Amino acid sequence: MLKRQLLNHRWWVLLLGAALIAGSYFPVATELEHRLYSRLLALLPASPAPQNTVVVDLDTDAEPYPYLRLAALLDRLAAAGPRALGLALPLDHSQSPLDPQARARLQQWLATQSPAPDGPALMAALDPDARLAEALQAAGPVVLAAPQGRPGPAATRWPALPRLATDAPGNLLTTIWPLLRPPRVAQAAPRVPLARFIHDAPVGLLTTATNAAPAAASLATGPDGTTPGFELALAAAALRVPLAEIRVHPGQGLDLGTARYATDAALAVYPRPLPDDARLPVLRASELLAGSVDAGKRLRGKTVLLGSLAGPLGTPVRFPGGRVASQLQWKAYVVDALIGESFVSVPYWALGAQRGALLLVLIYLLLLPFKLRGRVGLVIGGVLALLLLNGNLLLLLLQNTWLPLALPVMLLAAGQGLLYVHHGIGQRFTRLREQRDGALVALAANLRAQGLLDKAIEQLDACAPSGPVKEELYQLGLEYERRRQFAKALSVYRRIAGWDKGYRDIEQRLARHQSGSEPVSLAATSISHAATALVVDDPTVERPVLGRYQVERELGRGAMGTVYLGRDPRIGRTVAIKTLPLSEEFESEQLAEVRRRFFQEAETAGRLSHPNIVTIYDVGEEHDLAYIAMDYIVGVSLEEHVHKDDLLPLEDVFGIGVQVAEALDYAHRQKVVHRDVKPGNIIYDAERGQLKVTDFGIACLTDSSKTRTGTVLGSPYYMSPEQIAGKRVDGRSDLFSLGVTLYQLFSGRLPFEGDSVTNLLYRITQEKPRGVRKVRADLPTCLTRFINRALEKDPDKRFADGQAMSDALKRCAEQAGIAYRKGRPGSPAV
Repeated sequence: MLKRQLLNHRWWVLLLGAALIAGSYFPVATELEHRLYSRLLALLPASPAPQNTVVVDLDTDAEPYPYLRLAALLDRLAAAGPRALGLALPLDHSQSPLDPQARARLQQWLATQSPAPDGPALMAALDPDARLAEALQAAGPVVLAAPQGRPGPAATRWPALPRLATDAPGNLLTTIWPLLRPPRVAQAAPRVPLARFIHDAPVGLLTTATNAAPAAASLATGPDGTTPGFELALAAAALRVPLAEIRVHPGQGLDLGTARYATDAALAVYPRPLPDDARLPVLRASELLAGSVDAGKRLRGKTVLLGSLAGPLGTPVRFPGGRVASQLQWKAYVVDALIGESFVSVPYWALGAQRGALLLVLIYLLLLPFKLRGRVGLVIGGVLALLLLNGNLLLLLLQNTWLPLALPVMLLAAGQGLLYVHHGIGQRFTRLREQRDGALVALAANLRAQGLLDKAIEQLDACAPSGPVKEELYQLGLEYERRRQFAKALSVYRRIAGWDKGYRDIEQRLARHQSGSEPVSLAATSISHAATALVVDDPTVERPVLGRYQVERELGRGAMGTVYLGRDPRIGRTVAIKTLPLSEEFESEQLAEVRRRFFQEAETAGRLSHPNIVTIYDVGEEHDLAYIAMDYIVGVSLEEHVHKDDLLPLEDVFGIGVQVAEALDYAHRQKVVHRDVKPGNIIYDAERGQLKVTDFGIACLTDSSKTRTGTVLGSPYYMSPEQIAGKRVDGRSDLFSLGVTLYQLFSGRLPFEGDSVTNLLYRITQEKPRGVRKVRADLPTCLTRFINRALEKDPDKRFADGQAMSDALKRCAEQAGIAYRKGRPGSPAV
């Protein structure tokens, strides 16, 4: 019991959900969401390649970069007329060898010399910092970078960087937005450029993306989230917007001049993907300095990023959509996306939606019924996960909006998988319990069959409520009723009602017994002799039983009795039960002969085992009813297809003739003559093309040692001449009857008709049948010869046996090009 409680307890589902909800506040969750975003973005139409931004590679990983060379490069770039310049390299170290006082004394001394040496060149060589400062000031809009330094103590130079103006939260959602965004990771102090380089140049924090897909670019970061990023500062310079005019709206985005940039809760934007064939322009500094590149043509009006691809900014990253390029090229593309406003919208409430989805998935997993935690649950979970992913993709396609739903999908997949494992373990325990209960139920049923009802009840006391247990108890209650032990029956019914009040007719039986009224005697009411039929449609009376067979309903009536649908409770087999009320239908002097013939039918048919002959299971006599339990056949009588409006296709009739002829050939070899072959005694399943010959009701054993004549019984329209004459008949008589049956199935008419029985019998014995093609002109010519031979008056002129008749019918079908149906399930026509 403890194990079952542990298995039923869903604490691990709650633990998994809580772990993912808590994990959504950490960077690893953001990285997972970005990976999914990158995969989905690969399915979107790519935006045009950067047209406004160019990368200039400094061709070296030396740090610091030589300021004199950098100043010369800036002069060359400034002459090309770029829109803005961004220096993505550290400028926090001085390269001038002399202090300012020494430089002033040197400059005074140079002024007194004659002839005057090249003072500016010498001063530049002795003061590279001043030379670079002059170049920066003359280059136009320039943005400097403050790269992240190595991890260390708390930053003391953060206040040296600019801060963005921030509005107060305007509503409830924006008030709680800090709770929705991921926690900020402690950052090392930035390497702020020297003060003499800055002048009026804006400075942005230069961060480095991971080697995984960066997906998003933060526009502002730092301890308080208001330090502008390098990409934002450079885009603002290109758009001629001072950093002081940028205003942050917490949780919603920021204003860059007159444009509103929607960002996520971490002030990050998500650029759209690049096409696979897009070029990210990169120029080399050495080529620009050597003049081998037309700088004016390539750089005029462009935003230029200077950096070294040999250093950290050259490490590759995977762009959204799958493109791989360097860190410096990623920053150039972000700047270009900011200038062109080409990015995916991520609402400020996206993280709230993510955690709401996590909560909904968690509730779904907790409330999922046990029966839906197996394979069906896996399918449902997979469909829901696909719906989430496809919904995310549609949102990207139609609304250019993305929501982070990777964690909800992970929770759904992992939770459903754990539930599947839980379901498998639970089913194992259930199977063990069911095996034990099944053994006890089987033992109880055995004891019930032996009449040991009380001991059977004791075996079921240890069983848990289940369908088989309730059914066995119900059968025990019925058995107590049959034995007139109503108090015990009431006790059993109360036990079942305690588990399931709606089980079968428990409420009615409880009401009947508790009111004190006795159930009607089963022996007295199970059979109505006056109607020569069983009472099977009275809800107040238990279903009648013949032998061990429970009668369900009436199937039909014939000359030899009534046929019922029954069930063998021992093996659960559905059977057809043919009954004959002997004492009601026959006089006492005939009763013995009829009873003998009836059981002879069962003996005769029971010897036959053929796929096209009905199988006999059992025979008996009860309540003055003789009965035969036989195979319940799916299909309809061929009497449904003997009229012109209801004829079967030719290939079906050919197949019927072949199967019946072969079945009769088998029976004749077993010394059995049917004597009543007709459409009504052939059950046909049109869907599978299969049939069964049934009702060997007037068959009798024939043997060469017997000289007496069989009883003349059967349907007059289908009798052979020798059968009408009362002569001894053999299998060829059945073949004549089959010929009459096929004539009717092919044409919709009988070969012999008369206005009286005497006239009919005369025509059968004396006249030739009308040609079958005169009745139906579209029949094959060979069919006329076949029918004429089958209906010969002289048995010696007919087909010798059923196999010969079957072979002739097959040859006729082949000559006519008809692919008759053989009647094996799933087999093609032959």
